[in-house]
Amino acid sequence: MFAADFASLQSLAKALCFVSSVLHKHAGLSSPLHHHLVLLAIVACLAQGAPQVDGNETSHLAIKVTHKRRLPSAGPQPRCFDLVSDEHAVFGQFHQPAQAGKPWFQYLLWLDQVGLAGGIGMRRADPEALAYLAPPTGTSAIVNRCTQRQWSIFGNPIGTAMHVTMEGPSFMARMASFSDSRCNLEFTWNRERTEALITNYVWATWRVPLFDRFLRITITLNPFFKRLFDSVEGAHNFSTALQTAVSNEALGRRCCPGLFPLREAAIPMDVVAACRPPMVDECALWLRRNHPARSGYEGYSVYPVGYRSSGVWAAVPQNGTTAFAAFRHAMAKVGVNQLCFVRPT
Repeated sequence: MFAADFASLQSLAKALCFVSSVLHKHAGLSSPLHHHLVLLAIVACLAQGAPQVDGNETSHLAIKVTHKRRLPSAGPQPRCFDLVSDEHAVFGQFHQPAQAGKPWFQYLLWLDQVGLAGGIGMRRADPEALAYLAPPTGTSAIVNRCTQRQWSIFGNPIGTAMHVTMEGPSFMARMASFSDSRCNLEFTWNRERTEALITNYVWATWRVPLFDRFLRITITLNPFFKRLFDSVEGAHNFSTALQTAVSNEALGRRCCPGLFPLREAAIPMDVVAACRPPMVDECALWLRRNHPARSGYEGYSVYPVGYRSSGVWAAVPQNGTTAFAAFRHAMAKVGVNQLCFVRPT
């Protein structure tokens, strides 16, 4: 979900190494700031022996290790399942949705990192597919990418069909050796739980020190949907309240075609399922962004493919099809026919 622009990280490390060489020539300086800069620069130099990007911009990320590492011991095998299965069978593989105080946490999400749906995407992405963001209980929350069947990885190699940081099976093999502390992503949410800062992605995933301090990796609820969720909260008539809110939005007809014309008896009691949003950037449920980021690594859109209905996952409808069917079609185009969880439970 949080693929980083490692070319930029590499450039930053080299720049800090240069700073280190300059500061070394002025070793007579003894201010606390000088000491901190030297330490930062030294660590950055050492970090260049961690993830490195090869010279070909279109090639896969080359991970080069300059020290010996222990081979991971054999452990639980990943839990894998076919995407060609019935959508209910696929949904049944995932952790079932919890009742959420904030309704925007009741969706199974497609992390469309390279823009397969046609929207914004990144040049290179992690091999991640569907994920469930469970409702946070406070402003600080942990998302475990290895356990609880809530974070899925491409289960088969795809070659050059899309540019990934690492093939799915290799990515899982690395993560299988992680402790929980490395599987965990740390989210710091705002008070409204509409935006989170992911504070440890680079360190947890790639063990590159300090760079999380230079990056601001965020996930933000689409303000359009926030207004719609607010409009139906406590409403006596869900469909009337939602249609009124949608009618007042510039993107109403674009992002909520399911409400036009109004068919009250057929409308699910869920904002996204009732809207039937198309998979385009302006109608995404969540927006993932990197700050700062060079061209091609700004971020991507996150689309809901499943919603909580009677305590289980149901497919988000689209006109004549479902969001899950669109996701499965996009996966098939790049050769992904299987998804996996890093650990079986």
